[in-house]
Amino acid sequence: MPVKPSSSAIFQNSADALPTVSELVRLRSQVRKWKLTPKQQAAGPAIGQYRSRFKGRGMEFEEVRNYQAGDDIRHMDWKVTARTGLPHIKLFREERERPVYLAVDYSPGMFFGTRVCFKSVLAARIATLLAWSAMDNHDRVGALIFSGNRHQETRPESGKLGVIRLINAVTDPSHLPVSDIVTSVALHAPLQRLRHVAKPGSLIFVLSDFRGVGADTENYVARLRQHCEVVFVHISDPLEERLPPPGSYAISDGRDIHMLDCASDNLQRLHTRHFQEHQQHMRELSKKFGISYAHVRTSDEDIPGMLRRFLHSRAVFGGSL
Repeated sequence: MPVKPSSSAIFQNSADALPTVSELVRLRSQVRKWKLTPKQQAAGPAIGQYRSRFKGRGMEFEEVRNYQAGDDIRHMDWKVTARTGLPHIKLFREERERPVYLAVDYSPGMFFGTRVCFKSVLAARIATLLAWSAMDNHDRVGALIFSGNRHQETRPESGKLGVIRLINAVTDPSHLPVSDIVTSVALHAPLQRLRHVAKPGSLIFVLSDFRGVGADTENYVARLRQHCEVVFVHISDPLEERLPPPGSYAISDGRDIHMLDCASDNLQRLHTRHFQEHQQHMRELSKKFGISYAHVRTSDEDIPGMLRRFLHSRAVFGGSL
């Protein structure tokens, strides 16, 4: 079956390449308070639902330990001190909100799709589901949308404000490619920017096809991972993984129609191997730095269910299902 022009590498209008605000708002009903449960506890500046690793004048008792010079004597545990004959102090664990960043790749290569939707649309939908989920968990939602011609940031905000700002950013038509050349944007720039804006303990989701991974990417990932929890969401289209059966197929960029020749068995094998090697590289990079890795296709069904199961199984989201 020929690839339909409406499911093309380049869009005919913004409706093909970007979701609508109303569509993303409706995703609210599909999120059922998935609680974000971090792998590593970390610090943040505001009181909320997330327990930080910082020990101080918080809300939840943590432990009793021997008094050390400089400790606040107001937290002395006089009972333990009297029982042991040695000064002891109570420590508490502060409960804080956590910043959750959604980094969405809108490079030209993301505006591609042969099944259901463009990769750009799927990335926006997943980012919005994560944002609604973070809001339910009383975390703060921020975003970094990076593309070939510009990038857009929204600082972490609590409540609906953070989600609405994300939705406005991922539906902004100014992110649409300015040319028909399908390329990818190097990931080191957005990763470097995230390292500067994300406070220690932030949870960062990077939604991309990761075609922009280069020789320097590992260094930037390592630096970002030192202080933040990171999740890679790898978005692909089935045509990127495997070419259709041998034959000649009509494809379109929304204006012109071209023919894709898939008759060569060698081309079929090279195409499949290239994607497999790319995916394996992302898996190894993720494993090396303790990053959760998810692979989602534009053809996958029940994206909310898949996302919930993945995050829950890796303790990024917890709570009852």
